[in-house]
Amino acid sequence: MRNGNVILVAIDNHISAFKITQYAIELANALDKSLYFVHILDDSSPKYKRNPRNPWERSNLDALSEFYLKDCANMALDTNVNHVFHSLIYGRTKNTLVRLSNMKNVALTIVGASGYDDLYNNRIGHIAQYVSCWSKGTVTIVR
Repeated sequence: MRNGNVILVAIDNHISAFKITQYAIELANALDKSLYFVHILDDSSPKYKRNPRNPWERSNLDALSEFYLKDCANMALDTNVNHVFHSLIYGRTKNTLVRLSNMKNVALTIVGASGYDDLYNNRIGHIAQYVSCWSKGTVTIVR
């Protein structure tokens, strides 16, 4: 593990975000580290659509993502984690996660994995695999 004082936690709009958060809280309390929750929205995704009449209006996906971020951050604050930060970032998910995990102050990156193949055999997802391959620091994949 690198000598940073931040644990980067990547979450999404899935119920498993709370499982990842619980693992990150236990780790942050044990190692006396800060938590940085990040949710990355891919603008090019077909799920993400802005209103063409009012492009500055927030989409439902933005609101849901902000809800998950705040809920996970509050969960961490309630369990006495020293410092908790959260950000909603727009960009390519896997590239942005690798860039964030390679920052100097990040000691550990926690990513969830809920990928499935055609036969419903459990595998890690393509984002978790990409981050674990290209990150220079330690990556923990939570299932």
